[in-house]
Amino acid sequence: MMKCADTSLFRASTAALILGQKPRIIFQASPGKHAVYTEAVDASRNLLRTLQCEIADSGVLSRSLEKKRHAAQEFFKTFGFTWPF
Repeated sequence: MMKCADTSLFRASTAALILGQKPRIIFQASPGKHAVYTEAVDASRNLLRTLQCEIADSGVLSRSLEKKRHAAQEFFKTFGFTWPF
């Protein structure tokens, strides 16, 4: 389990990646764990872009939400704590 300060820094850096900005820390893990983390970031970024798109239909939104939900579940299985986004 992460300490509170580590958790805050993790969340802030992950949010920066989702928003397309440079993170304050670099996430390092085994290749398998890094792939799970990257998939969760990508799915969250994709959902954000879908929500920001004025012409996105409910089908596209539903697929983006399902991908993000699946990535968050895999993140939890791999790391033992919930995806913060």
